[in-house]
Amino acid sequence: MRRFIFSVFVLSFMSYGAFAQNKPSCAILLCSEAYKNDSGNTNITSVFSGFNEAAVGKSEKFTVYVRFQGFSLNTVHRFYITLEDPKGKNILTTKEASFSFLSNLDIRAHTANWTVDFEMKGTYIIKVYVDDKEVERLYFGVGD
Repeated sequence: MRRFIFSVFVLSFMSYGAFAQNKPSCAILLCSEAYKNDSGNTNITSVFSGFNEAAVGKSEKFTVYVRFQGFSLNTVHRFYITLEDPKGKNILTTKEASFSFLSNLDIRAHTANWTVDFEMKGTYIIKVYVDDKEVERLYFGVGD
């Protein structure tokens, strides 16, 4: 039940923020799946904030959903996503991708489906870089 309440709160907050902000920003969610349905709406299932003790020493599959808003118009922005382990070692980097905005109300989203071997317990960090500048971080625990 907590996951559902958390999911609704986060998505409501993000939707409100899309029209309230004029500065560049992005949001990161961990979930089991994110996809566009036949109507063109994004469906995000099972939002969570970390992994329990059972994940340590195993491979876990999950989706990283990143939502961009407020970046400069008519410019191709390049981005990539990294994952650092608790010791600060980069253990995963996505291929560089791009997005652009034609209107101040535009929102772009990216999903990355990851399989990660969590070798140790601790706090992992997902970082999003746009135009080679870090714009967002998400800290999440594994085994806590």
